[in-house]
Amino acid sequence: MTHPPGPPSQVSEINALTETKTGAAYFHCLVDALTRATEADVGFISEITEPGEKAQTIAICSTVGPAENFEYGIENSPVTDAGNAVCIIPDQAQDRFPDDYLLADLSVEGYAGVCLKNEAGDTLGFLTLLFQKEIPGPLLVSTFLTFFMNRVAAELEHRRSMKRLLETESRFHCIAEQLGDVIFVTDMQHRIQYISAASIHLFGLSPADMNGKNLVQFLTSDCAHLAMQELEKMVATATSLRMLPLTVTDSTGGIHHVLLSAVASFITAEMPETVGVIRAVPGNSAGAPSPVIH
Repeated sequence: MTHPPGPPSQVSEINALTETKTGAAYFHCLVDALTRATEADVGFISEITEPGEKAQTIAICSTVGPAENFEYGIENSPVTDAGNAVCIIPDQAQDRFPDDYLLADLSVEGYAGVCLKNEAGDTLGFLTLLFQKEIPGPLLVSTFLTFFMNRVAAELEHRRSMKRLLETESRFHCIAEQLGDVIFVTDMQHRIQYISAASIHLFGLSPADMNGKNLVQFLTSDCAHLAMQELEKMVATATSLRMLPLTVTDSTGGIHHVLLSAVASFITAEMPETVGVIRAVPGNSAGAPSPVIH
C-alpha cells in the first residue's frame, strides 16, 4: 500500500517551531517563519474589522524595512476574489488587480493569500505573503498556506471569543457594582474569583478581602455542607439553583439570613465556573422558599 507524501521538510520544521505556541506568540512566530522560508518581502496575518471592506494586521514581518501593523481595504483584494481557494499570483499582481492600492503601495509583483474562516464559513481574516519579485516557488508557497490556514483560523476564532468574553465580563462587572445584592463568581473549588462591592454591606469585607477565599467559609457551619452539596450538584448537572436559604457570618461575627441563587457557567468545558447572587433577607429565613433546581 502506498501512502500520500507528507509535508515538505520546511513545513514540518515550521510546524514544530510553532505548534506549542498560542495566540499572539503563535501569529508572530508563524508569520516570521513563513516570510523567511518563502523568501517573501512582507508577510502578515490580518483580522476583519469591517466585513467586506477593511482588515487590520495583527502580526507582520517585513524583510525590506520596519514593519508596523496597519489597516487596509479588502474590497478589491485578490484573496477575496478567490473565495475559499488559496490565491497564488506568481507575477504581475498589480496589473491584474489595479484597484488594490496595497499592492501598489508595497510594490508587489507576486501575491499569495488565503481567507481564514471559522466552521460556519465566516471570514475571520487573511494569511498573506507579498513579493516584490516573481514568486520563486509558487507550489511550495501554496503548500505552506494550505497547511497552516486551519490552525491560524482556529487561533483567530479563539481570539475573537476571548474578546467577546472580556467585553461581556466588563459589562457584567459594571452592572454588578450598581446592585445591592452580592454578585459572585467562583471556580470549581468554590474559590471566589470575583465578588461585587456589596460584600462590604453584607460581610463587612471588601472584594479584595474575599477574592481567592472559599465562599463556603463565610457560611455558618450548619449551612456549609448543604451549600456545597447543592452547588456541586448544580455544576454536575449543568443546571441552576434558585433561592437556597442560608445563613452567613460577617467580619464581626454577626449572622445574616440570605437567599443564594446560582448557575453553572461553562465558558470552557475544563474550567466551569459558578455565577451567583446572594440576597439578604430580613428576619428569620425559616419560611423562605425551598431551593429549586432547574
